[in-house]
Amino acid sequence: MAIKVIIFDLWNTLGKKEGSLSKGLSEHFQIARTADFMERCERAIQLKQWRTKQDLSKGFLQAFDLPVTEENIRWIGETQEHTVNHATLFTWVPELLTQLHKHYKLALLSNTTIFESQIIKRWSIDRFFDFAGFPYETGFIKPDRGSFAAVMKALRTKPEHGVFIDDTEKNCSAARAYGMATIQFKN
Repeated sequence: MAIKVIIFDLWNTLGKKEGSLSKGLSEHFQIARTADFMERCERAIQLKQWRTKQDLSKGFLQAFDLPVTEENIRWIGETQEHTVNHATLFTWVPELLTQLHKHYKLALLSNTTIFESQIIKRWSIDRFFDFAGFPYETGFIKPDRGSFAAVMKALRTKPEHGVFIDDTEKNCSAARAYGMATIQFKN
C-alpha cells in the first residue's frame, strides 16, 4: 500500500521539553512511579480542555489525593510553564516538514495538555499539519487505538496508508497493531 499520511509525535520526536513535568510531579509530591503512574498522570491532566492552568493543577492534585493549596497549584503551573517555555524544536524539523508536506498529508498525535499543545504555534509548525490530535480533543491517550483511529478518520484514510513516528516503543507497537507502519525515533 502507498503511504499517504505521516503522523508525528511531538515531544522527543519533533522537539524537546526542558525537563519532564511527570517526573517533576512525582518527585515533588513524592508519588511512587508505579507501572500505572504515567497513565494516571496523563489522564489527570491531558484529557480535559482546562480553562486555566490553575484548573489543570487542581485537577492533578485531586486525581492524586494531594492537598489543593495555593502553593501546590502555583508549583505545578510554574513547573509546566518552565518545561514548555524552555522547549526547543529540533533544528532540522522545519525543512523536513516542508519537504514532506509537498507529498503527504501530515498529522501530529501527542499526549500533551491543552496548554503545552500551543507550542506548535509558537514554533510556527502548525501550518504543516493537516490534523493535530491531542487527548483533550480526541478523548484518547496513546497507545489507545482510538488515538490512531481519530487521525485516520479526520484524514479519511486507512491505517495501512499511514506511518507513525514516535520515540516510545509502546506507542509504535500499538500503531503497528492498528495496521500502520512505524518508525521509532531515537535521535
